[in-house]
Amino acid sequence: MKKTHSMLFIPGIIMLGIVLRTPFTTLPTVLSDIATGLGVDVSSLGLLTSLPLLTFAIFSPFAIQFAQKLGIERLFFLVLIAMTIGSAIRTINLPFLYLGTILIGASIAFSMFCFPVLSKQIDRSNSVF
Repeated sequence: MKKTHSMLFIPGIIMLGIVLRTPFTTLPTVLSDIATGLGVDVSSLGLLTSLPLLTFAIFSPFAIQFAQKLGIERLFFLVLIAMTIGSAIRTINLPFLYLGTILIGASIAFSMFCFPVLSKQIDRSNSVF
């Protein structure tokens, strides 16, 4: 007996892929606008383009431990909340721009672990999707 999925399952996967990439792929193109808006030098924002890779490397190893403690669904929900908070605080000022970028990077690192596991739990008949 084959399970049926919501009509929003595949569009949801596509939207999640877009949401996970947008905070970092668009950043280099608007770096000068961000510097102007915050009243800082563009060179002071150079770290913003490296922070995602650093946060992936730092936080990815801890994803499985958090998933074991919290459960995959709860962790995924908390990751989405953290990503939303990180996106919101990036607009406040320069320190919050860095903090929000770190929070988003950590959230994406955790979600890259959570999403395949969650997808596998939803549809056990396929390998991942």
